[in-house]
Amino acid sequence: MPDTEDNQNDSSLTSFQLEMAAYRRTLLGHESVMQSEFDKYILTLSSGALTLSIALLKEVLNQHWVASNWLISAWIAWSASICCMVISFLTSAKAMRTTVSQTDDMLLYKEVNDGNLGGKWNKATKALNLIGGIAFLLGVVFMVVFTAKNLKNKPLTSLDSREGNSPRPNEVK
Repeated sequence: MPDTEDNQNDSSLTSFQLEMAAYRRTLLGHESVMQSEFDKYILTLSSGALTLSIALLKEVLNQHWVASNWLISAWIAWSASICCMVISFLTSAKAMRTTVSQTDDMLLYKEVNDGNLGGKWNKATKALNLIGGIAFLLGVVFMVVFTAKNLKNKPLTSLDSREGNSPRPNEVK
């Protein structure tokens, strides 16, 4: 009878090891895509906003700016957002590696219960993503304030009266 129990324990252990190996493969497969959608969106939006704001200044507000500290704040916020997202790509990969190591060492269940799955890299990734998202939103707010302050001081007709601009199709001369 003890022989049967040992065989059942061995098969259960083997089954558990197979499940852990499958889980490990899943973690490795998702290492490069973890949080990548959020990271990509914030990175793309921040880069686009930074580029668009520079183009806006060149094309539309090329004379005198007021409240340029809002513009500089927006640029700093978007640059910080870009930096956070790029760094989070690295910390996310490190967090997945740590999780894989925890799985290899069979510490996964202990780490899940302790809230330490992925270790310090997971915490860093979460913080960077949060800071990057907040920085992006702050950049939007700063740019809106800057644009509003500058448009308030310039009538919309003065923006269309620059040399080389043709009248709008519904405008009659």
